[in-house]
Amino acid sequence: LEPGEYTFYAFANIDNYQGEYGSEDSPTQKTGRQLIYDCFGATSGEPHPELRDGDLNQFRLNDPASQINFDEGMYIPMSAVTTITVTGDLNASGGIIVDLPLERLVSKVRMTVGDGATLSSNASVTFSGCSQNVPLMAASTGISRGSRGVSTTKSFENGSRQVEFYVNETPAGDPFTVTLNTGNTTGVSTYQATTELDNIPRNSIYPLTLTFD
Repeated sequence: LEPGEYTFYAFANIDNYQGEYGSEDSPTQKTGRQLIYDCFGATSGEPHPELRDGDLNQFRLNDPASQINFDEGMYIPMSAVTTITVTGDLNASGGIIVDLPLERLVSKVRMTVGDGATLSSNASVTFSGCSQNVPLMAASTGISRGSRGVSTTKSFENGSRQVEFYVNETPAGDPFTVTLNTGNTTGVSTYQATTELDNIPRNSIYPLTLTFD
């Protein structure tokens, strides 16, 4: 590499995710694979730096958390970017190490239900209030995230009182709503409350415990 400033990008598992860029009223739809080919050339075509500097930083995935399915090859989408400066001959200096840790675009909620609630075999929980869209690049600002109306419902399995599920990165705003459906035909059938937390950063785990009198 000649001396100068270089930007390194890395992506994982975004090929089959649908996304968009441009205005919220008339966005341009593309898959992650199409975006990478357009911006970087990838294995076909020529790279277009003007798209990389524009479309890439405006690109957002449409509700990626709801599409994660390991059995069907929809793994957790990730991205990373860093800039380095080359000041001299890398061959003479023994090379350079570039640290480029990938970050998940989604986060995990790890929810535990306290002993105060009685759960039947078909109990479930719904977590509401997450962003609809997630920017591909972590530093992207001022782009449309859609509504905060995305909900995730997860059932409890095998008598467990703990569930885990993925949610979209969501910036600060209103608190999240948690609805616990106990599945009971007598007594309390539903509990509902809001969280103190009003944001969920990407690549994190949110431990949430539901306690009852």
